[in-house]
Amino acid sequence: MKIFRMIKVLFTSRHLFSNGLSAGIKYFLMKRGMLRGRINVRCGSAEYLLKPEVYSFIVNAYYDGVLSDFLCEQNMLRGRL
Repeated sequence: MKIFRMIKVLFTSRHLFSNGLSAGIKYFLMKRGMLRGRINVRCGSAEYLLKPEVYSFIVNAYYDGVLSDFLCEQNMLRGRL
């Protein structure tokens, strides 16, 4: 059942970032030890480099309904818990 949640969360990330699907795949590969580094996400006209842990927190919190009103403005990612 865990794999189904990961897939659902992956597709939910499309609503947060314009490159949500590719960022999610990169996170998946990082989690499996196949890649290293940070995840580049595009939000609005800006790009951000996130640690895998931060990316996971944002996407899972959004999926679970804990994070709402997610915005990208003034070189910041903002959301309401």
